[in-house]
Amino acid sequence: MGRVILQVCLVLFSSRYVNCDVVENIVFPNTVQDCYDKGSKQPVNLTLVKEACWRVYLEDINTHPILSDEDKDFFKTEYEIPKYGYHDPPTGLRTRYDIRVLTDQQRKDVFDAFKVLYQNGILRRFGLMHGVDTTRKHRGRAFLPWHRVFITAFEEQLRKVNPNVSLPYWDYTTDYYMASPYKSVIWTDCFVGNGFGSITSGPFAGWYGGNNVQIERSTSQGEQPCPPNLISKADIAGMLLNCHFEDITTGTESPFSNKDNLEIHHDGVHDWVGGDMDTIRIAAFDPIFWMHHAFIDYIWEQFRERQGSKECNVSVETDYPKTNLSRFNNSLNAATDPLQGFEYMQIKDGLWKNWTTKFFNYEPQPQCPDCGGSSFLKCDKDIDNKRFPNGVCVSKDWNACHSVHEVDKVSHYISAKIDSEGFPGIGRTRVNSDEENLKLLKKEIAMGTKEEDDDGDDDFSIWKIAVIVVCSLLAMNIIGVVVYCCVNKRKHDARDVAQELSSSQFPG
Repeated sequence: MGRVILQVCLVLFSSRYVNCDVVENIVFPNTVQDCYDKGSKQPVNLTLVKEACWRVYLEDINTHPILSDEDKDFFKTEYEIPKYGYHDPPTGLRTRYDIRVLTDQQRKDVFDAFKVLYQNGILRRFGLMHGVDTTRKHRGRAFLPWHRVFITAFEEQLRKVNPNVSLPYWDYTTDYYMASPYKSVIWTDCFVGNGFGSITSGPFAGWYGGNNVQIERSTSQGEQPCPPNLISKADIAGMLLNCHFEDITTGTESPFSNKDNLEIHHDGVHDWVGGDMDTIRIAAFDPIFWMHHAFIDYIWEQFRERQGSKECNVSVETDYPKTNLSRFNNSLNAATDPLQGFEYMQIKDGLWKNWTTKFFNYEPQPQCPDCGGSSFLKCDKDIDNKRFPNGVCVSKDWNACHSVHEVDKVSHYISAKIDSEGFPGIGRTRVNSDEENLKLLKKEIAMGTKEEDDDGDDDFSIWKIAVIVVCSLLAMNIIGVVVYCCVNKRKHDARDVAQELSSSQFPG
């Protein structure tokens, strides 16, 4: 009712022919009232002042989400007072799985739990939380630990609805190896619904997001400030060659200068999904957000396991930089700074080992040959066999969802006609045929393989140079010894000759 009245008021404000006396009966928000009070003291049209004050207010709350006192009380009651994280989780230890290996009933249970949180407003509260104070958890070292605590806290709410569910992860490396990833079975009513426009199919059809309109998506968009892309197995393998937390996180340097920056890879997926997902302040209203971040956390956990191995021998709980903490030197990214939204904790608490020993753990991502026994995945031993000789799991397309709605296929077709942009540098667009996209995918894989070979060649070249240098030094030493011996021999021969001459000229 309040929203309708507000819309009517805006119409009244915008029309010079309508009496706006009805506005006087509405209690203005404090910021609007303050703005109006100041304007009323100026020699200006008060109707225009009212309109401007409302417009500025609405633009501000749309750009900067606001947590109400009631929202803050919710997080305080649910997490701060019981000191969530310091004790065993109320709903116990859980295992997170790739969403495509869940049974139909398991998926339904997860989606039903999401639906309860949508209807009771908890999903909205978490969506708002993600959208406020964004520099305290994005473009800085706090990104990974903050999101770990955040999605685990949300998962706790899912499990309060149904203690048998856990937060599934979306392994998009299996979509990456599709010629046209936007045709993945993920974007059907068997999973998260259509990937274009407002969500009109699947378990989240008709849901409203952070803009107070229906959630929108636009998968496989074109060039943007952060290049849209899907993380590949090769990307993950590259990250796992590093040992330190700072090697895969954002500091003061340009984040695009580090090909192993996990946050930047994560950004690319947000932009690949597009729509609401490519805007930080409203991204968490779309359920796919949570499955995306569960996989980012899974990748980080793989990295942490390597840190603790004999190859790295790094303490995962203390390996957090003391300087160079965030892009543009944003404040509150130090290890001892409070964790935004969970201020009773510090950022370094997100590095605790107990998160994955007491709260959650991960079932490894599906592997060939059986790909987790999923009917939505297949093992491909040819597409990238040089880097992954055992094969890679690849998602099946929307036809694998036997109850797929025609709206899914229609939306793909329509978008193919209006959007001609695609992945930067490879051009796998929706206007291409699958055959054309497959050629481009193979080209990208070949380029990645060549880069790895070149890296290997560089390593080999370094060894060759080292061997040449050593051999040269040895050769120089040998030559030096020979020269020394020759010189000394000549000295001895000359002395002998002199002695002979002396004895022949001056007899004793």
